[in-house]
Amino acid sequence: MEEIRVVHRDQDAFAIFVRDYVVQVDQPARAGEESGPTPVELFVAAMAACAAHFACHHLKRQGLPYNGLEMGARYLLGGGSPQRISRLTLTVRPPARLRQEDTDAMITAIRDCPVTQSLLTPPDLRITLDDRAQAA
Repeated sequence: MEEIRVVHRDQDAFAIFVRDYVVQVDQPARAGEESGPTPVELFVAAMAACAAHFACHHLKRQGLPYNGLEMGARYLLGGGSPQRISRLTLTVRPPARLRQEDTDAMITAIRDCPVTQSLLTPPDLRITLDDRAQAA
């Protein structure tokens, strides 16, 4: 299993290192410095991006138009403690009108996305402490 590293940068800002990429996350201006999306926004964006990938891949395999497909994502944070996303709605905007059976098949393909599946069947989450390592 490859490790994704997250390194504290400043205040509420963190750098996420994924392979050769760096993604910045932060909190809104009232608590952070707005140097990137919040971790929750990035989580929702990952869900939408994975769903869009699977939708496009499905449409392409079926010989249907897929260039320009858009995926919208809206989420609602529950008011409890600890906070969690209580609702997540994905809206697919295909580049052309689809027949009902093509829509149904595309939605099935979206449900095959690993991020979607991880929400439907949560992973075994383990949190460990490595107190021997020095932080960067």
